[in-house]
Amino acid sequence: MAANGKHKSLAGNAALNVIRTVVTYAFPLVSFMYGSRLFGTDGVGQIQFAQSFVAYFVLLAMLGIEKYGIREASRVKDDRQKLSKLSQELLIINGCSVVLAYGLLLLSLLLIPRLDSYAVLLLINSLTIGLTALGMNWLYVAVEDYFFVMVRNVVVNTLALVCLFVFVRSPDDMDAFVLIQTLAATGANVFNVIHARKYISFRPVGHYCLAPHIKPILVVFAMTLFIEVYTHLDTTMLGFMSGNNATGLYSAAHKVCGMLSAVITAAALVMMPRMSAHAGAGDQGKVAKLSSDTVHFILMFSIPCAVGAFVLSENLILLFSGSEFLEGAAAARILSGRVLLSSLNAFFVLYLFIPLGKEKVSVLSTGCAAVLNFLLNMVLIPLLAENGASIATVVAELVELCVNLWFFRKVVFLGSAFSKCWKYVIASAVIPLLFVAASLVSANAYIQLLGVFLLAVPLYFGALVVLKDTYVTALAGKILHRGRNAE
Repeated sequence: MAANGKHKSLAGNAALNVIRTVVTYAFPLVSFMYGSRLFGTDGVGQIQFAQSFVAYFVLLAMLGIEKYGIREASRVKDDRQKLSKLSQELLIINGCSVVLAYGLLLLSLLLIPRLDSYAVLLLINSLTIGLTALGMNWLYVAVEDYFFVMVRNVVVNTLALVCLFVFVRSPDDMDAFVLIQTLAATGANVFNVIHARKYISFRPVGHYCLAPHIKPILVVFAMTLFIEVYTHLDTTMLGFMSGNNATGLYSAAHKVCGMLSAVITAAALVMMPRMSAHAGAGDQGKVAKLSSDTVHFILMFSIPCAVGAFVLSENLILLFSGSEFLEGAAAARILSGRVLLSSLNAFFVLYLFIPLGKEKVSVLSTGCAAVLNFLLNMVLIPLLAENGASIATVVAELVELCVNLWFFRKVVFLGSAFSKCWKYVIASAVIPLLFVAASLVSANAYIQLLGVFLLAVPLYFGALVVLKDTYVTALAGKILHRGRNAE
């Protein structure tokens, strides 16, 4: 019996996943804006350090199951019996790794005196370990049920927002703040288990065969470990080497750029089930076409976002964190390059090489980046604090991209995949020009930000129409055609 109905459209899946990601990031963003003004740089530094520390144990608990599960479930999603057996096997492995993760976290609390002052925050954040495993998000990506996940996120994050303003009123409410943040991020995963019965059965099927999963899961885990190391290593090392203030400033800068790349990456995520299916069928032509289209899409949105993040760094810091965090504007400018680099790397490492069975390439590129990031942090953080951590991250991402491109050229001709890049760079020039104009009209940072945003979007895509970008002109043609039909 089919576990999944007819295939959904990539455009529809991308839209739903972007909405889900925006909603998922909207609450952390609003709570960060609220919390940064309530707790200040020192308080935000404590919260971010605790989250980054627990993130390593979440990683251990999930091993490589998140990405491995998507690939394997995509191949059997139309067979309910096979999908149920696979899901139960992965849940058994996941359950063992969750127990191990909790044990090591408690051991860390006992053996590292530096963590004593963060103990309560770490324990609250540790709820994420179990709830993340419980969510089986890999199953929903594989069966392409983005609508349920989107609705679930909207409901839970709306409730969390209400709780935030009701229960968090003073600097003494930090524990409540962290608990609400944690439940908003992963609490909704409880509903995933209930809804999963639509696709799989939880009745034990027996004859489990766990061994074949272990090696590929560990390979993906090694890759994911390297990604998480240089994603959270900056915050962790800043906390140990420079204190809570530098960690708070860096977190403010990181939030601005991290949200942009996450939204772009979310749209690319929907390609993974299709990529797995094409790769499994040996259809290299479709793999190459889908890869090239995805790179064009990422460049179209990440280049203007990176330019905007650089130009409007002070305005965005002021909006999201307040004047106390303005020192972090320089770090935000440095990290703006990560919007482009991180979006491309996420596609190559997570959504292309894994479906193609080239996990070792992902391990190689992310491993090089993680080692370089650590070494650069050791040198630059003592000298430049949050700015040093930002430089280390961008350089590591750039090295990772170079390695990824070296292997990507075997899938698609690079000249074809990046042929439209110059158009996106030229069209993005409207953003700094608009900022200069807005600065002449008003000195108010919020008015400048609003003015640039409202005008940059239509002018950017208008410039692409003038430059005859095939993707934008095709979309414009469809809109005009529908408009005429509506008449």
